[in-house]
Amino acid sequence: MLDSIGDSGKSGPTLISWNVTYRCNLRCAHCYMDAGDGGGAPELSTDEAKLLIDQVAQVGSPVMILSGGEPLLRDDLFEIAEYGTQRGLRMVIGTNGTLIDDRTAVRLAGAGIRKAAISLDSADPGVHDRFRGVTGAWERAVAGIEACREAGIPVQVHTTVTPQNHRDLERIAEFGESLGVHDFQFFFLVPTGRGRSLVDISPGMYETLIRRILRLRLIGVYPSARRAPRSTCGLHPRWDYLWQRGSGGASRASATAG
Repeated sequence: MLDSIGDSGKSGPTLISWNVTYRCNLRCAHCYMDAGDGGGAPELSTDEAKLLIDQVAQVGSPVMILSGGEPLLRDDLFEIAEYGTQRGLRMVIGTNGTLIDDRTAVRLAGAGIRKAAISLDSADPGVHDRFRGVTGAWERAVAGIEACREAGIPVQVHTTVTPQNHRDLERIAEFGESLGVHDFQFFFLVPTGRGRSLVDISPGMYETLIRRILRLRLIGVYPSARRAPRSTCGLHPRWDYLWQRGSGGASRASATAG
């Protein structure tokens, strides 16, 4: 995940995902934090956040993902990102993208944000909006992707795989590539928080989905672009096992023929 940023070469953690807030402007069906108005949940103050960054910087310079909730609801988000950058951390933001306009994207770039992970759960606006609980979320997320790209911030699209969108993975990748995105992360449902009420994909569907993600990794919509999808959070089969069973070989042959 987000490994294209590179390795610091130091010991210590290589990646830290930090939920900087419980607040969120969406009501996503799968949210493991049950994020919303925050409900009075405690957050680190700006000074405490900087102290945490100091402690992390003492043991390495990992990729630090500022996530949530929606991290851009914190007024001090840019200050935190800039401080982390100054301390040698590789700062990344994980966001629903709906609060990123051109000005915000420029500010994120100026604060040292190295990459933006933006959620997009369908190429169909209606499917995404129903899953995210707010009408217009898809359109604003797409605008956020475009704003980040314009500001020079690489984007990785995050998609949660559900029974409602599992047939849409190829369309999501194709649409993302039309926006200039070539990094994709497919998440399998973690049934906690609001996600406990969702129907997960069937066990038999896992292997099929992993095979499709493997094919996506090798076959790009645009021959000059190397698509880099990954999956996480699922109890799925080993990728090398599937490769040996022929999925990788077939995909490699197709990619060569294309």
